[in-house]
Amino acid sequence: MIRRPLPLALLIVTTAGQMAAVPEAVAENWPSFRGADGTGRALQGLPPGEGPLSLKLRWKRALGTGFSGVSVAEGVLVTVFAEGGRDVIIALDPTSGEELWRHDLAPVYVEHDGSYNGSIATPAIADGRVFMLGSWGHLVALDVQTGAVLWSTHVVDDLGGEKPYYGFGGSPLIVGDTLVLPIGGKGGAVAGFDVATGEVRWRSVEDDISIGSPIVTELAGRLFSGS
Repeated sequence: MIRRPLPLALLIVTTAGQMAAVPEAVAENWPSFRGADGTGRALQGLPPGEGPLSLKLRWKRALGTGFSGVSVAEGVLVTVFAEGGRDVIIALDPTSGEELWRHDLAPVYVEHDGSYNGSIATPAIADGRVFMLGSWGHLVALDVQTGAVLWSTHVVDDLGGEKPYYGFGGSPLIVGDTLVLPIGGKGGAVAGFDVATGEVRWRSVEDDISIGSPIVTELAGRLFSGS
C-alpha cells in the first residue's frame, strides 16, 4: 500500500477541439467515493458531439500526501491530505482552484510498512454538509460553504469502534438521511448515523472491518448497505 504526494488537477472534457457544454448536474455532481451512483463512472449524459473526446487541463495545485479522492458537489471540491503534522480537509472552487476553507481534522496518520502519511477515506457531500472519517476515527460533519463544524464524534473513544491496522478507510455513504460507515467494535461493525445530528440510529454485523467502503445494493426489492 503506497501513498504518493497528491497533485490535484481538474480536467475539463472537450469535443473536437471545442469546449463541450457539460450539463450542470453532470459537471458538478461527484459527491462521494465512486460517484453519485457508486459505479465509478464519470460524465454520463454528455451531449453528443463529433470527433474524439480529449481532456484539457484547467488548473492544478500540489497538496500533501494521502489516499483521499476528490468529491465535487454544491459548488465546492473537497479532499483530504496531510500537511504540517495534521490531516486537513480542504474545499476549493472547482472552476479556479481557489481555496474556500480548510478544517484541521486530526493529528496526521503516520505511515507504517512503507506507506505514506495521510488519510485514506474520501469525503462525501450531501444536504449542505461535508462528511469525513479520519484514519484515527474522527468523524465530522461540516457546513459545505463555510467549513464550520456541525457535529463530530470519535468512533473509537465515543462509540467503542475498533481501528483497523492501516486506520479507518471507509468512505462515508449517504442513504437518504442516514450516513453509513464501517466502524468495527463489539456493538456492531457497521453503523448508521443521523446526517443532521450524528446520533447513532443503528449498528449491525458482529465482524472485523478493514478499509473497505460501504455500497448500496438492491436484493428482492429491498436496499441493503455493506462494505
